[in-house]
Amino acid sequence: MRKFDPGRTVKDAVSEEGKRFMSMRPEVTPQLINADAVAKIRDQGHAEYLPRANRAASKHNVTSKWIEVGGIPCLELLPKQATTFSAHTLLYFFGGGYVYGGAEDDMCISAVLCAFTGARVIAPQYRLAPEYPYPAATNDGFQVYLSLLRQIDPCEIAIAGESAGGNLALSTLQRARKDNLTMPSRVALLSPWCDLTPWQQQLKNNGMNFPSDPTLHRDDLDHYAMHYAPRHRLNTPEISPLYGAFDPKFPPTMISTATRDILMPQAIRLAQRLSQAGVDTALRIYPDLCHVFECYEEIPEAEDSLKALADFLF
Repeated sequence: MRKFDPGRTVKDAVSEEGKRFMSMRPEVTPQLINADAVAKIRDQGHAEYLPRANRAASKHNVTSKWIEVGGIPCLELLPKQATTFSAHTLLYFFGGGYVYGGAEDDMCISAVLCAFTGARVIAPQYRLAPEYPYPAATNDGFQVYLSLLRQIDPCEIAIAGESAGGNLALSTLQRARKDNLTMPSRVALLSPWCDLTPWQQQLKNNGMNFPSDPTLHRDDLDHYAMHYAPRHRLNTPEISPLYGAFDPKFPPTMISTATRDILMPQAIRLAQRLSQAGVDTALRIYPDLCHVFECYEEIPEAEDSLKALADFLF
């Protein structure tokens, strides 16, 4: 795998469609997170992303149904027109700051990966904060991975996740490492939220400023973290996997981000940590796009990135 180069983008310039998309997004303002606000955020996210998810599943001929894996509700995605049986399984975690989002809403990514890889996708509907704070989500993710290990050759399993789902993918593997469990074959992370410590502390410690992202405000990250892991040290590796232990046994990893992704500095730091630990690491940075731009089918870079991730995974 080509090693990452944090100073180089995948493409020289953003597409015209990408420019138009970014120019039309209103600047996001931070939101005070309380019970009423959480319900509103969830409704808004569902209203924006479920139609995108359904279009992706329809366009790529992917079927979905709810099943249980390890006692956790999961959305199972299968290519409708698969010509041959695939033994591959992709464990996919949705994003949303551990506060909102869902497996169905994230089919705008997971259904495309399902079609491009030809693999079965298992997307857990893990529990959300503030109703179910840490470690509820990590327990759910780990139980699904443990159940898959009992059924499937680990060589046929890969893990992916976007934003908080990238965090959950990493924390699941941190826990698996601690329990001496077999690792999956590969890991793909889209704009991973791997450091939940306060943004001002990150800026002080690392000197990497947060890009101007029209889709996510840095203060919201702190609000989400506060509700996800109250009364816990946020630099605990299972909460902020960036601070976990990595070694050459960690699976080959591909990370996707963009120069206006608010979490690009975290993606770069994670890629550096993995590479320094001897992990086969690739970092793909797209110019002038936002956090998890792969969600937006009107941007041609979205499909380009998902194709690259799919080719890497299986």
